[in-house]
Parts: sequence; structure tokens; C-alpha cells
Amino acid sequence: MAAGDRQHELAGWKAIADHLGVSIRTAQNYEKHGLPVRRLSAGPNGRVLAVKAELDEWWSRRDVPPPETPVLDLPVPDPHVHSGAILGRPGVWRYARWLLGGLAAGALLLSVLPLGRNVEPIGLKGDGEYLVATDGQGKEVWKAKMPWRPDPSVYRLPKLASQRRFQFIDISGDQGPELLAQYVPEDYNTRGQYLYCIGPKGVPLWRYKFGRDVADSRTTFSSVFWANSFEVVNLKGGAERRIAVAATHSLSHPSQVSILDTQGRLLREYWHSGHLRHLLAQDLDGDSEPELILGGANIGRHLATLVILDSRNLGGASSQPVGDPYTLKGFGKGTEKTVVFFPRSCLGLHEDFDIVSQIRITANRISVIVRQGVDERAPYFLIFELNWQLELIGIVQSDTYAARHRELEAQGLLKHSFSLAEIDRLRGEYRVIH
Repeated sequence: MAAGDRQHELAGWKAIADHLGVSIRTAQNYEKHGLPVRRLSAGPNGRVLAVKAELDEWWSRRDVPPPETPVLDLPVPDPHVHSGAILGRPGVWRYARWLLGGLAAGALLLSVLPLGRNVEPIGLKGDGEYLVATDGQGKEVWKAKMPWRPDPSVYRLPKLASQRRFQFIDISGDQGPELLAQYVPEDYNTRGQYLYCIGPKGVPLWRYKFGRDVADSRTTFSSVFWANSFEVVNLKGGAERRIAVAATHSLSHPSQVSILDTQGRLLREYWHSGHLRHLLAQDLDGDSEPELILGGANIGRHLATLVILDSRNLGGASSQPVGDPYTLKGFGKGTEKTVVFFPRSCLGLHEDFDIVSQIRITANRISVIVRQGVDERAPYFLIFELNWQLELIGIVQSDTYAARHRELEAQGLLKHSFSLAEIDRLRGEYRVIH
């Protein structure tokens, strides 16, 4: 390996284990499951070497077994003491000393290890090298050491149902609620972001790295993607579970929707030209199988969009206008069930594109907030009210919409005054493609 690549090497089991966020023993056990390490000398205690990128790729793509339960080494009873020995017979005091010693060792172990609190965690925060699960009072339930320092600001962001950051949920069905969480290292701009699954005692089980190298007609994009949201999808009446994840390239437009099994293995993926920042799962057509509802923008069309996908039949890439330079290369036709395009108002025409900034689902409606421009924090927006068949019911403007209109008039960017007829005109431009 070239000298310039030495910084990407990990020498020794401790460095490898720290990078993976597991114990040395667990890392050594992973070698049996294909962990890419190079042995520099023979024997079980021989020196080993690993490359960070190879470890990351193996972890994100393989079915990584959970770390084994630590084994407590207790004293071995004297083999000469018969199991039927009683007080007063030969060897009984040695047996008693062994038994009492074992009980004392167990008591000592319990005194120094944190006792499991019978409290289910509901909160999450980053603290140094750890992700910390907390209860309703903000007290620590467990913590997991991560391979890179997590960005603590991620878990303090406003909670939107369509932009899920983390969830405590029993996806394995056998050991209590695991944590599914977007994991954002502090150096995420170069390292990328992950979906992590952590067991109910704070033991990392697997991780999935978002994105991969893709290209449009102009550019090849690196595999550095940012997390947007995820959903646990119950199929076949809850008998089968899948994890849907939405992510977007860190610097440009490609978005990836991944379908994972409960072990973090990629099953299917769909690609989209434009940001898909919001994700919800809801059975819209009454077949007892939830659809995926994704909201964002189609960059080639400059329009805010909803994309409806079937998690059981998902693939390809979004359909773009003929000659659109943002068309992603190497993908088949997208398997969208439905695509909605929201019309651009005169406020949005002065921006690169509009974008969906929130999706709310109630018993009989879907409310979609569309920002007039790229900035999701912009205070002027339109709310499109839809029924579950995605038919348009009405359009509501924000309180600041008219004020923004007057502001653009004063700047000479708009040549007409605001009227409600302008909103009514948008109804005729609302498009649904099945």
C-alpha cells in the first residue's frame, strides 16, 4: 500500500474494534463472517491490519451478526467433590468455599455493573463518543460507543413525522425495543451518514450507509449522502417488516430510497432526480399494505412533488423530461404508483424550484406544505389539501404569502397585484400521474 494511504489503515484488533464500535472479542468473531482483515503473522495472536474503507463497506452491506453475550468466568468446582456430598463428608468444605466464593463474585459483579432499569427509552442525544438513550426525565437508560463522534445537534432538531431521526421499536420481535437512528458523524461531509440499529442494552447490531456512486449526463456523484427520514413498514398484516430509508446527496440532487430487511440488508432501491426530504407510510388504497409517500422536488421539472411507491415492488429511477441533464444514468423505468406535481405560483417562479417542506396525514386528508422556493424555512408557502385518492380539495396560502407578493412587487419582480384568483388558477395546474 502506498505511503499516502497509511492514514486509512488500522493496525491491531483494538483499533479495528474501536472503528466498528464493538469489543475486541466481537471484532475477532466477525472475522469468521468475512471481516476484511489482513494477517501479518500466523497464529491466533498474530498481528492484523485492516483498511477503514473496506471495513465500512463490509459493515454496510453484510448481514452482521450481533456481538456475542460476554461470558462470565466463574471458579470451576473441584472434580473430586461428588455432587451428592453433604456437610461433614470429605471435600465438602472445598465445595462450600467454591460456592460461597462464586456467590461473592457474583455479588461483586452486580455491584460494579450498571443494573438494567426497567424503563423504556424515549429520547436520544449525542455525548462525546456515545449515543445515549434517555427516559422521560432525560436520564440515561443506556449508551452505545460509536466509531466516530456523533453530531449532537441532529437529535435536537424539530420533530416532524415525515422526517424521522430515530425510533425505539422492536423490529426483531424477541428482545425488546431496538433503536433505529440516523447516525451523523461530526465529519459527515466527507464520511457520509448511516442508519444504525442498536440493541436494547446499547450494543450496535448493524449499520447501513446511505447512497453510492451515481451519475447524470453532467456529473458523477460520490457516495456521500445525507439522511432524510426512515419508516418501519409492516407488511402481510405485520408478519413481515421492512425498513424504508430516504437519503439525498450531500452536494447535489440525487435521492435514494432504500428498502432494507430487519438485519440492515439492502433489498431494493429507487432513485430520484431531486431532493426527497420527507417520508411517510400509509395504506392509501385500502389493500392493507402501506404505500410509501415521499415529498420533495423534481429538479428537472422545477416542481414540488409527491412520489407514491410500493415497498414490495420498488426500483428504477424517476422519469425526467426528454433531454433533461439531471436524468440519472444506468437505471430502468421507475416503479412509481403515482406522482403528483404541484403548480408553481408567481412567487416560486423567481426561485430555482419549489419543494415540499412537510406532509401531514389525518383520517381523511393529506396536507402538503409547499414552500415557494428552495429554502424550507421560508415563511411563505401554500398548503395543498388532498384526499387519500390524491384529488385536490383546496389550496390555502400562508399569512405571509400576500406580504411576500407585495415585497416582490415593490422590487419590480412582479408586475401585478395579488388576488385570490391567482390561487384559484393553480387548481387547474395541479397534476396527478398514475
